[in-house]
Amino acid sequence: MLNRRSSLKSRMPQFTHRRLRSAMHSVDFYLPYLFTYQMPECVGLTNNKIEGTFTDFEKNLIKHSVMSKENRKRFISGFFLAVG
Repeated sequence: MLNRRSSLKSRMPQFTHRRLRSAMHSVDFYLPYLFTYQMPECVGLTNNKIEGTFTDFEKNLIKHSVMSKENRKRFISGFFLAVG
């Protein structure tokens, strides 16, 4: 069913169920990564690192509390990109 192609006027044949085919391909590709949180080697013993990250984030956000909404969004996305 997923390999069926349809011929459209003035176009090359396309897959009939393109979106379904794309979704199935994504599931096949990302399946090994979907449940990594359940693997013992991927689970940390503590959550200290994330708590420290949010503490730094809150301190910096409080220091810059008079920012506009647009600048606040930019600050938040920049902060987490720099930390990651």
